[in-house]
Parts: sequence; structure tokens; C-alpha cells
Amino acid sequence: MSALTNNFTGCSVVFYSDGGDRLGQAVITSYDKEALTIEADKPPAVTDGTRLEVLILTSPVPVNYRCKAVIRGRRTLFALHSGKEKNTRQDPRHKLDATALVTRIAGADESFKLAVPFEVKLSNISKAGVRFRAPRGLVPHSTRILLQIDLGGKKQLMVADVVNFHDTTPELYDYGCRFVAVTSTEVS
Repeated sequence: MSALTNNFTGCSVVFYSDGGDRLGQAVITSYDKEALTIEADKPPAVTDGTRLEVLILTSPVPVNYRCKAVIRGRRTLFALHSGKEKNTRQDPRHKLDATALVTRIAGADESFKLAVPFEVKLSNISKAGVRFRAPRGLVPHSTRILLQIDLGGKKQLMVADVVNFHDTTPELYDYGCRFVAVTSTEVS
């Protein structure tokens, strides 16, 4: 079943400019399956024909589409495109300004729940993974972690493997993680 056949009504949606800058977040108020358009309660201020990217926060895995704004009187619709027009990545990254909690770490021989979860700053997310910024050396390479991420007011648990990291400042690393599992239920 294609994601375009899902009913997106009621899902949160994050709008990004063609260059990847976050324009805002809203809730989808209507979805037309035949016309492949969405309408949102607080759409970004755009002109007719503006090209955008949207990240629809579906559960368990968010989906992203290229789209074009279509102005119809006082209504702004967004025509979804299922194909890749510009972004050539298999799972395009979207900038994200959010935080997550790391609550569990699993090394090669053991897994343990952290007595005090630590907060990390998310910088981007895709269907396949997430990148976050945290203190240098905090999480070793090839470590499995449990992240609690707030996606548009919905907290999701995501299991991810740390696959790479690089220093951004003398004190901080950017950690790249690949999702292994995503819960389909929200956590409180």
C-alpha cells in the first residue's frame, strides 16, 4: 500500500522551503486522494506555484513529499508529488529543530537503562534515520540507543544504531543514526 493512499487528515505536517529551511508546522485539515492535495490549518505564506517539501508526521514513520502550492481563492492547497524532482537521496533529510531523550544504550555485550536520560539536539531527520548533536564521546560508534523523540506533540520511541559521528566544535559531535525500529504507539 502506497503512503499516498493513506488518509493524512489530522496528521501534523512540517513545511520546508525548496532550500530546506523550515517554514512552519500545521495540522492537515483535508486530504484529497484523487487530486493528491492536502490543506492545512496554518499554511505558510506562499504564492501560487511555490515549490516546497513537506514532512507528514505519520505513525510509525514520517513520510516526505515534494509539493507545489496551489492558491484557490482564500484556500492554499499543496499538490503532492510522489516522485523525486530534486532531492536525489533515497530518504531525503529534513532540517529539524527539536530535542530527544536518550533513555537506553546497548553495547556489544550489554544493554542498560540510563538512570538519568540525557537530552540531545536533533538537527535533521529522514525516513531512515536521525542526526543529533551531543557532547563529544558520549555515545560510541556502533552503539544501539533508544531515543524518545517529540514529533509534533507526539512522542515516539525509536531504536537507532550510531553509524557515524564527526566533530562540529571541540566539545560537540554530530552523531548519525540509522533507525532499527520505531514504535507505533505514543509514549506519555
